[in-house]
Amino acid sequence: MKAVVLAGGYAKRLQHFSKNISKPLLPIKGRTIIDHIVEKLISLNEIREIIVLTNRKFAGQFREWALKGGYERVEVVAEPSRNEEEKLGSLGAIAWLASTRGLEEDCLIIGGDNVFTSSLEPLMEYYGKVKAPIIVVYDLKSRKQAREYSVVKLGSDSKVVSFVEKPEKPDSTLIGTCIYVMPKETLGMLRRYLEEGGNPDSPGYFIQWLHSRTGVYGYKLEGQWYDVGKPETYLKAREAFQPEKG
Repeated sequence: MKAVVLAGGYAKRLQHFSKNISKPLLPIKGRTIIDHIVEKLISLNEIREIIVLTNRKFAGQFREWALKGGYERVEVVAEPSRNEEEKLGSLGAIAWLASTRGLEEDCLIIGGDNVFTSSLEPLMEYYGKVKAPIIVVYDLKSRKQAREYSVVKLGSDSKVVSFVEKPEKPDSTLIGTCIYVMPKETLGMLRRYLEEGGNPDSPGYFIQWLHSRTGVYGYKLEGQWYDVGKPETYLKAREAFQPEKG
């Protein structure tokens, strides 16, 4: 299995912090966000290679980061865009990677703006049981906050039965994160989704399309989780993950 870290955005909403640096390279608890992600991926026996999927503008920064960190299992791959107007979008970039690199195996896909405390080992164990697409979900415990995310409802078997992108009136506090396990067959369905005119930038819309065509399971993430795509959530994550004072 390969892991793909999505790091191709231009962080328009975080320009106060990241105008000239990619969002996953921002600091949290004395390390970059992507350091925390890769540390969890390296610990997984199932992952034999980690691809950091970025763009041409920030590729040099990620290659310098990988070299400095001594990440031998990490490869930085740059999709063709150099600015916001040219970007392929998260899903478009995955499809581009699949077509240019021939992703012929299952993939763990994770957004480079996720900060979380839990291990991903139970997720891999769960995937070994269901062998089907999985979206990692998290309980925000707030319907007001859930309006800003994809709201998910799971059946008794943990299959996704409802998935609504940014609803005005959420009927659940369970939201979808940008962490997925995708069997290799699902990448073919991604191509079909894009060919049908699906949104290439928001992975949630793909899950909304996918779960009506095949079984998609939800895995509940424990511990703390933050999506640091906005200044306020980045500041909350920095505060929550401050280094302990000695």
